Amino acid sequence: MKKVLIAFMAAAAFCSCAKNELPGDGTTPWNGGDEAYLNIRISDASALTKAPGDETVSGDFKYGTEHDVISAKFYFYDGNGHYVAEANVWNGGTATEKDQNIEFNGNSVVVLRGLTEKTFPKYVVTLLNAPAGFQPAVTLEDMEKVLAGGFSRKEDGNNYFIMSTTSFAGQTDAEGKALPYFVTEVKEENFANEPVAAEIAKPVVIYVERLAAKVTLGVSSSLAATENGLYKLNVTVSGDLNDEGGSVVGGNGESVEIGATDIYVKFLGWGLNATAKDSYMMKNISESWTDGELGFAWNDAANFRSYWGMSYNYGNADYASTLEYRSANMLNNVIGGVEYCSENTTTAEYAGNRDAVTGVILKAEICDADGNPLEDLVRYNGILYTADSFLKYVLGYTEGLPYYKEEVEGSVKYTRIGAEHVELVAGEDGCVYVQMKGEGLPLLFADDNGETEITDFTAINDSLKAFEENHGKANGYKDGLMYYNIPVQHFRPLGEEVLEANYGIVRNHLYSITVNSLTKIGKGIYNPDENIVPDKDDEKESYYVGAQINILSWKIVNQGVDL
Repeated sequence: MKKVLIAFMAAAAFCSCAKNELPGDGTTPWNGGDEAYLNIRISDASALTKAPGDETVSGDFKYGTEHDVISAKFYFYDGNGHYVAEANVWNGGTATEKDQNIEFNGNSVVVLRGLTEKTFPKYVVTLLNAPAGFQPAVTLEDMEKVLAGGFSRKEDGNNYFIMSTTSFAGQTDAEGKALPYFVTEVKEENFANEPVAAEIAKPVVIYVERLAAKVTLGVSSSLAATENGLYKLNVTVSGDLNDEGGSVVGGNGESVEIGATDIYVKFLGWGLNATAKDSYMMKNISESWTDGELGFAWNDAANFRSYWGMSYNYGNADYASTLEYRSANMLNNVIGGVEYCSENTTTAEYAGNRDAVTGVILKAEICDADGNPLEDLVRYNGILYTADSFLKYVLGYTEGLPYYKEEVEGSVKYTRIGAEHVELVAGEDGCVYVQMKGEGLPLLFADDNGETEITDFTAINDSLKAFEENHGKANGYKDGLMYYNIPVQHFRPLGEEVLEANYGIVRNHLYSITVNSLTKIGKGIYNPDENIVPDKDDEKESYYVGAQINILSWKIVNQGVDL
């Protein structure tokens, strides 16, 4: 494996005395002077194991290249959980190919100055690539809830992933007493009063993991595409672009022809949606969680990590304020590409809400066999219409429409308006409704004898809009644009009940999503600048894809979807 760690050393260290309580929890006072040296070995608990319960990826480990380190900070706390000192130093490290548990090893000797019997540390919290200006909390209790402000640090035009000490349940100290789940214990035997002695002393081994989660999207080779990368669908469409296939009768008794035609789907790009705006610096867990309530074996103390966590918006009913949604114009990642995000988990109460869980939005368009996008389409009541056909359909259900004057074979005739006098208007969530055109209309009358002119279309527009209220909403496809929503499954539900960990994004996991089949059209996009906020009701219209997700550590999650 290519060695990609950047060597770095910043030999600056300082300390700040906490309160004057004596160290608790069995800490041995330090009597070696006001300086102590500590040999630290950092290991990335990244490519640990396959996803629990996912036998399809046995032996498949993913080593990342996202482990460049430009700074390492060590925050020391005493036995009472009070801040003692900070040290920062990085002597570089090497990528490892032998240990599937570890992605890289880093070795450092740090120095703590100004130590006394009252400030001797018992715990260390480690951050790699900490944000500039980051300040540790004065107690471990507060440190647990410190926000990171993101999952990466930008330096010299490059992004470096923030990493912190791993969290897992069941940690105990040398005396068998419980340790906070996100710290590493340091003992007096680990310290020396000179650097040389520290280098040969037993090192403190610290395991770290990235705050970021990683997502990839690919298409299975079993999904057949045309030579120009299109996917064929057999879909019933109403309108004059179709072959003969029957008709739909409108409210006025007039029929709208429908027929079966071959249409094609082109994938345009993808991106993550409903992503968390921030992250805890330390991974938060509940040591009281049971495998039953989460749905899988979530804790892995033997490998120094866990597979579920509480994001900072965990269980928040106002999750819309803590998540970021994206518009279609922002979905430009290529198939096979990678995106990163902060972890986003929630309780079972909200895990079934599609707008509460992070998902992949796959942008696509409906096109012909040559890849040309079809003009505006409308999906209503399970049928895909051309825009002109849908306008006629709605007009057939609308009472009180105006008339216009025309001459037919020398006689004056007043004719009810048609599709050429109305247009589709964008509503919310990709929906469209019909309204009168604002320009280019002939002189219109309220009746068929030309006695009452109409200049205010408010009442007519209200009648046209009432179609949506009385008969159901219609979904618009601007130039054939649509999307598929793929909620990221942390562990696939076994039944109808949604367990807490069925859906979610957990730090240091790679979610590998594969599209396996394509049988349905997606949900229409009529305003590409509108943020996409998935709705659970969308599932009733099959605006989603079935996917296969695999999770390993980086740790990978593979998900296959059928569209």
